[in-house]
Amino acid sequence: KAVQEETKSQNLKTELITNVSHDLKTPITCIKNYVYLLKDEHLDEIQRHEYIEQIESYTNRLTNLIEDLFEISQVSNGNIQFDFVYLDIVSLLEQTLAENEDLLHSKQLKIIKNYSNDNIFVTLDGDKTYRIFENLLTNIGKYALTQSRVYVDVIDNQDDVCIVFRNISEC
Repeated sequence: KAVQEETKSQNLKTELITNVSHDLKTPITCIKNYVYLLKDEHLDEIQRHEYIEQIESYTNRLTNLIEDLFEISQVSNGNIQFDFVYLDIVSLLEQTLAENEDLLHSKQLKIIKNYSNDNIFVTLDGDKTYRIFENLLTNIGKYALTQSRVYVDVIDNQDDVCIVFRNISEC
């Protein structure tokens, strides 16, 4: 059983490294391509500005990926630090949904919210929770069946709050 667990752990690590490598390579390749395009001396200012905005976007994405990788490393070593604050989890969820609206809209996903807009205050690390929500929505945007529904439930059980994301996968 221990050998099976170790094999499973090694397979998961290999899969993680493969996924991270791919996720890092994509923005780097795009940045290189836009730098190459910017070297064109006949490029007009409008296009130059658009290319620079794209480079900035990919650079920000790359920075986020590297920060995520660093945090994964910290978590696996037990060295993660939390900055706990008292905040409204519904507002944080609504903010994350709004900021990822373009991604979800691009796949024509319909968000079905199963919660009221009442404030639900909890103590947690707002930045890390936001990143969890953002990661879940990014994965939904990547892998959800086009023109399907995404369900977001917030269940306040007095002692705890449960947040559930559900969607239909393309595969």
